Amino acid sequence: MKVSEFYKTHWSDYPLEIKGVIEHLQDIFPDGVKGKKVLDGGCGSGIVSVAFAILGAQVTGVDVTRKCVENSRRRAEKFDVECRFVEADLIDLDLDEEFDIIYSWGVLHHTPDAEASFRHLANHLATGGEMIIAVYLKTALSGFWNFSRIFYQHSPEFAKKGIRKMISGFLNLVDMIKRIVGGRARYMMRGTSNEEIINDWLGVPHRTFHTYDEVYKWFDDAGLTYKLINPATGRFKSTSNFVVRGVKLGLPKTGDTGNT
Repeated sequence: MKVSEFYKTHWSDYPLEIKGVIEHLQDIFPDGVKGKKVLDGGCGSGIVSVAFAILGAQVTGVDVTRKCVENSRRRAEKFDVECRFVEADLIDLDLDEEFDIIYSWGVLHHTPDAEASFRHLANHLATGGEMIIAVYLKTALSGFWNFSRIFYQHSPEFAKKGIRKMISGFLNLVDMIKRIVGGRARYMMRGTSNEEIINDWLGVPHRTFHTYDEVYKWFDDAGLTYKLINPATGRFKSTSNFVVRGVKLGLPKTGDTGNT
């Protein structure tokens, strides 16, 4: 199965909740996005593109999966916002325009070449613009998680359902305890369900993990300054994205790695 085939049904089975996504974007962009040209690289269900539009941005969403593009257009109509959705592959993206904000959360590590996909996205960033990416963090457990993914995908459907229910039930308990003691991960994507997270984590057919230094080099090579804004978004470091913000200045500069 290709990644595009997986996401044809994933976002239909596990739609994100708009309020949580809007809050997520307000965390990432505290100064707002009104009037900004935004490129949502790997728009999936289209819900993030819609949230950007609700917040006043001019949005272009791109996805390699035709079904995702069609569903995204319907979602924009449902929320009565204007978004442009384009069926295209990030690995050779060429839209012939620049954007104030490029956002690609949890996408690059599912492409055949994450670095090349990043490079083609970055080519669309306007001077003074900012780029936010979230990719899976490479740890000592990354090999184990890839083995677990392969094991899950070769299991019968009833076993997959049981695995999703069991793990998501455990995570629901963790979340309940966390709510009691207070606090949440800063910049962690909200509007998701734990079962959606498990299906995405174990069900997707292709995934890569990346180190901080590897990704910093992507930004350096693209001539962007950068800052690590969240070293691990999830409950557990080995299953987390890390989030980097880059800015395109007039001249390439060495980045500020912040929390590294």
